[in-house]
Amino acid sequence: MRGQTVPRGLAAYDFGKAPRQNDLGKSLAEISGLAFGEGGRLFAHHDERALVFELDPATGRIARSFHVGRNGLRGDFEGMAIAGTRMFLISSDGALLEFAAGSEGAGVEAVRIRLATRRVCREIEGLDFDPSSESLLLACKFTSGRELRDRLVVLRYSLRTKKLDPAPFLSVPLQGLARFGLKAEFSPSGIAIHPRTGTLFIVAAREKLLVELDRSGTFLGVIDLRGKVHHQPEGIAFGSDGALYIADEGRSGRATLTVYPADASRFPR
Repeated sequence: MRGQTVPRGLAAYDFGKAPRQNDLGKSLAEISGLAFGEGGRLFAHHDERALVFELDPATGRIARSFHVGRNGLRGDFEGMAIAGTRMFLISSDGALLEFAAGSEGAGVEAVRIRLATRRVCREIEGLDFDPSSESLLLACKFTSGRELRDRLVVLRYSLRTKKLDPAPFLSVPLQGLARFGLKAEFSPSGIAIHPRTGTLFIVAAREKLLVELDRSGTFLGVIDLRGKVHHQPEGIAFGSDGALYIADEGRSGRATLTVYPADASRFPR
């Protein structure tokens, strides 16, 4: 397997062993982001409409679904985050929706917040809640401007001030991947904060890679996701026990929810 790890979050997962994988139905063929909410409830969303699904983490089956806005707002929604009872969707052009969960088949109202992300990111793809700073982290799939070329960029939006930080939270040269034998190519499709280590896990569907970084922007490890298990990894989330969940879109194959159990004895102490 291409890549290597250091003893941080990635070391707790056996990527060489066949993981638990569940097929998702046609309703979830356009699955994008994943996020865990209160009570260990797992949520996912549709890529092209603001449709939200609660999934059974064990089977991937839909427990309920609801839409945001009248009939489900249309847009290129690329990430989901949950902070307590507050849920968020982000579109590729920086439109952030804030709403509360709805009952089966219901429509819920949302607050739309336009974030000025285009000056840094041509396209956002990935969202997660960072409880340590009460903020949302936004992963850039493609950056803007020559100064950010060939860099992995993560932005931060404060839920306290309701402002997007003017400077990137992380701006990491992709040349750092060279020590893992990789090209300086990485296009994020999902981001999640590890609940035990606090490190960032970022997945890239285009390159089919999973990387772990610390909060200073150091690459800690890389896992190659190419092969039969993952054909288009778009969403990533962690259970409270540290289990790693990855959602693959079904556009070029079957949509799946893959679970990698965590070996708690291998987490750093």
